[in-house]
Amino acid sequence: MSETTQVTATTSDITRKELFALQAIEKPTPEQLAKIEALQTAIKLSDLFTGLAKDMPEIRKRSQNACLALSKIQSISSKEDDEAAEKLLVRVRTAYQEISDTRKGHTVVLDTLKTEMMLPEKKISNLKTDEGTSEYLRVVGLRNKYNAEVERKRKEEADRILKEKNAKEEKIYLTGIFETRFMENIANAINNTIIGMEQFFNGLVLSDFPPDAIADEKLYKVSRFNLKPVLKLDVFQSWFKVDYDKAKLSDADFDTFLNEIIKPKYDYETLNAQYVEKVESVMSEWKAKLPGKKEQLKQIEDLRLKDSAAAEEREKEIKAKADFEAEELKKKQAAELEAKRTEIQTAQRSQQLENTFDAQVQIDNIEEASGIKKKRVAVIDNVPEGKIVDVFARVLLACYRNKKFKGHLKADSKGNMMPPDENGNPVYTDWANELLSFFAQNCDVAIEGIKIVEVVTTIQKSR
Repeated sequence: MSETTQVTATTSDITRKELFALQAIEKPTPEQLAKIEALQTAIKLSDLFTGLAKDMPEIRKRSQNACLALSKIQSISSKEDDEAAEKLLVRVRTAYQEISDTRKGHTVVLDTLKTEMMLPEKKISNLKTDEGTSEYLRVVGLRNKYNAEVERKRKEEADRILKEKNAKEEKIYLTGIFETRFMENIANAINNTIIGMEQFFNGLVLSDFPPDAIADEKLYKVSRFNLKPVLKLDVFQSWFKVDYDKAKLSDADFDTFLNEIIKPKYDYETLNAQYVEKVESVMSEWKAKLPGKKEQLKQIEDLRLKDSAAAEEREKEIKAKADFEAEELKKKQAAELEAKRTEIQTAQRSQQLENTFDAQVQIDNIEEASGIKKKRVAVIDNVPEGKIVDVFARVLLACYRNKKFKGHLKADSKGNMMPPDENGNPVYTDWANELLSFFAQNCDVAIEGIKIVEVVTTIQKSR
């Protein structure tokens, strides 16, 4: 017996005596129970080391002999060499099994002790085990569930705010459209009527006027200045037709917005009254000029009897003046419309910025789960029947188009491609290797770019 074995045996004897003494106590304290458990563990370890000290020299010797025999085979070039190698491998395999069995006879105790010693930590471990989830992970799971709910509510609230922001954004845009449209259309209707009256006025000839006060004016063109102007209802109603972004505003929301906000603001009776008032005001001005116009036409007619050339020149002067005044009026009206457009657009941009800012402030103020990290996960969802291959093909294409994707060849930790395997074949990533292996073993179909090769592996006897 070696010196180490003797010391271990002596220590074990002392430990056993102490253990027997503690086990004889009728009602041991918790401290004494813990001591008993510790002594039992120490005795098991002592027996283990004693057994290992006895068997290790033989284990090392058999392993070294096997390695020495294997090292002598550096090449196989004949059937006889291959058969000799096979016989040696059988003997080595037998030695391996016997060494393994001997070792297991000792380490099974160590494995049991390891399991017993790890049990307390497994109960509070942050790793999943075969025994199930620890109390630690159970509480972690509760936290994850709570924070996932907080995050779900946060996202739901953010989506609601964003939806409201988009709806308001579209309403601001449409309000600007309607405001510009009604401003322009009413102004254009008034301006076109005024220009039309002006052209009509300038085109009057002496025969368009009644010859005297007792004549019926209705029979002459000048009577048109007595007609009451009116804004056409069907034209007015067409101004409410507009395209809108249905991704931001539903049909129902648009109808509510149109009927409760826009139409009350642009009431036909009110706008028609404004139109009539403005046109009648201008018509009164032109009507007041009719006597002067009639007199002017009489003068030209009298002048034509004396000097037709002079009369024609006078008519040109009158027309040139009228054309100039009409052009100046058009420029003035266009400038007024442009100024109003700019005013509407400026107000619209200001409202949009305010809307965006308010929405962002609301989103920033939503309570977020603290101390969490989020990871995007792709889930196959609602795939039409027979389209799963198309889905994966599109996923694969998207990945290969991404510069970050490393492809189907396996790389080391530094990003360098792995060298070919012992058969000279490329080393693929796990996902590519699994897919290609299944294809090679189970799919009898030719695909351009895929080559099937045979890899030879020797069947080794174990006995």
